[in-house]
Amino acid sequence: MTTAGPAITLTPRQPGRALRETQGATTGGALVFEAAGLSKRYPNGADALRAVDLRISRGEMVGLLGPSGAGKTTLLRLAGAAAWPTSGSLRVLGEDVFSLRGGRLRALRRRVATIAQQHSLIPRVTAQQNVLLGLAGGRPLWSSLRSALAPSDGERAAAHRALASLNIGEALDRPVDSLSGGQQQRVAVARALLQGGELVLADEPVASVDQETAEQILAVLRHLVDEEGRTVLVSLHQRALAMRFCTRIVTLARGAVVYDGPADETASDAASDGERPAL
Repeated sequence: MTTAGPAITLTPRQPGRALRETQGATTGGALVFEAAGLSKRYPNGADALRAVDLRISRGEMVGLLGPSGAGKTTLLRLAGAAAWPTSGSLRVLGEDVFSLRGGRLRALRRRVATIAQQHSLIPRVTAQQNVLLGLAGGRPLWSSLRSALAPSDGERAAAHRALASLNIGEALDRPVDSLSGGQQQRVAVARALLQGGELVLADEPVASVDQETAEQILAVLRHLVDEEGRTVLVSLHQRALAMRFCTRIVTLARGAVVYDGPADETASDAASDGERPAL
């Protein structure tokens, strides 16, 4: 498999091999995501998700396939506790998401790194400052601002490593509004790398980049799975990329799971078209 840049050693907050070796020995295969009968209906009556049953274990890279409007983004938002279901149950990282409030909900969100479809970058500040905001979830506001405005040598080096792993290290001190759409996408991915979540949710992270960069981004996400023991749930439109980089594919159509199986060539047609039932 294509590798992407240097090995990433970013911050003490990332799970890393130590997490896999110490926790994996006792909770190997532990469920990171468990949905049962999960449904989401919007106020206009549209059913974004319909009775989804889905279980994802630690150390998987699951590719979400399906046409626009199939429910991929809604499922990712529910997984990150950024939206609430109409019915059903959901456990993320062992927590019953919909029973959480206040500090416990914020604590769960800090354990989940999100790469949003719209990048969600601050346009007039530098790539480095945007990347360092990945540390904000686990720190007081004053500490997060200090890191972004006056980073330590270690923080600056960590931001550069994250950007360099995506071949954009030279943009460290450039305002993000001076970067191309593809470069901004890589800054958003680098920020998620620094965030260090045990679960990484990526919504179309390669939609605005060329093929080479797409492969590089997905190789970095696969590195998080293979070398650091994290779990990645990524929505994609490119079936070939999902087959190459993911360990498993889940296909959605009209809000329902129509395929759930391994990412191998024997399953490629079903994974793309939903012609076979979910396993």
